Amino acid sequence: MRREPLLTVAMLRQLRFLPTASDRQLQALLSQMSLHRVPRRTLLFSESAPPTIVSLVVSGTVRLTRRDHAGKAALITVLCPGDLCGTTALLSGTPSVLCAEAASDCWVATWRLDVFGRVLLQAADADFPAVLGGILTPWLGLIDRYSQFQRIEVLPRLALALKELAHKCGVRDARGTILSAPLTHQDFADLVGAARQQITVHLKTLEQRDLILRQDGKLIVQQRLLESGIADLMTKEDARPRPPRVIRLSARRRRAATRVAA
Repeated sequence: MRREPLLTVAMLRQLRFLPTASDRQLQALLSQMSLHRVPRRTLLFSESAPPTIVSLVVSGTVRLTRRDHAGKAALITVLCPGDLCGTTALLSGTPSVLCAEAASDCWVATWRLDVFGRVLLQAADADFPAVLGGILTPWLGLIDRYSQFQRIEVLPRLALALKELAHKCGVRDARGTILSAPLTHQDFADLVGAARQQITVHLKTLEQRDLILRQDGKLIVQQRLLESGIADLMTKEDARPRPPRVIRLSARRRRAATRVAA
């Protein structure tokens, strides 16, 4: 893992951490911060051990999951450098339903809940909504993503998820944008609400269209081509003929229909 990062106000700005906070607030948070090296697969918090601190991902990636009705952990989102986790603990009495686990070796900055909340409350009345918005915006983004996904087919959903991941935690090189988050086909299925088999098929489709590459176990997004191709993917999916709807009648209704026909 890379050596311990040196966090400054400028570095926090670069991470887009609380972008509307003042330099004074960020400096106050830096003075109260603890920095930790977190090995891969370490639990930051879980349903049984809810968060007692607010954490900032400084480097690496963190998986945020929630268990489904069958008790299986499903991926909700990937937290990348600049993302906060554990902020729901600021709401007293809120039960923890999420689990945060390091997806790679990470550096994580942490604050006690009371310290983090006190610094936020020091914002002037006019600035407080904007500072609070820096915490709520990622959650609103998740709601927007899921509402949008309900209206489109799996292939454009997957393309939009890849675009989001490339923007959040992509590393540019000559081949394109490498996704730094280690994700399985099942992870993508959880993110877009699809079956794993569908993801396997659609990843091959995107690869055939030269919108993604897979080399040396890495997924490389052709970000510019993908962004320009998403509208086309949506149009083609919407124009695809739907199978006729099959209406199944109960035995009683079938008998009634037979009598009418006779």
